[in-house]
Amino acid sequence: MKAQDAYPSRWLGHANFNVPRVLTIKHVEMVGIDGDDGTKEDKPVVYFHEHPKGLVLNKTNFLMLAALLGEDSDSWKDGECEVYKDMTSYKGKPMPCVRIHAVGQQAEPAQGFDDAPASDRVPEEDIPF
Repeated sequence: MKAQDAYPSRWLGHANFNVPRVLTIKHVEMVGIDGDDGTKEDKPVVYFHEHPKGLVLNKTNFLMLAALLGEDSDSWKDGECEVYKDMTSYKGKPMPCVRIHAVGQQAEPAQGFDDAPASDRVPEEDIPF
């Protein structure tokens, strides 16, 4: 038995999005969410027509929806987005998370050393460590 089966969450989370899903926004409301320290903090929660649970919006996901659908969350009703599972860093450790982007948009590959032209790469045997 998995923990998510034994202790189902009130909210949508990364475990709900092993496959990206296109969802239609029903509404957004502020909800008192219990923090790790036992206090409650009001956070925006987006509800979708396709699922009864809401998704608590972190700042990253709120700003992405604002960029896609407008600054005022009251205008997001019936707007579509694609919700998917991704990875992030939390307290220095990789953690699964939920991310949002435009419908049909592919996640962009991470930029870094492997994107450099072959002529600009330093051979591994020349890296001193």
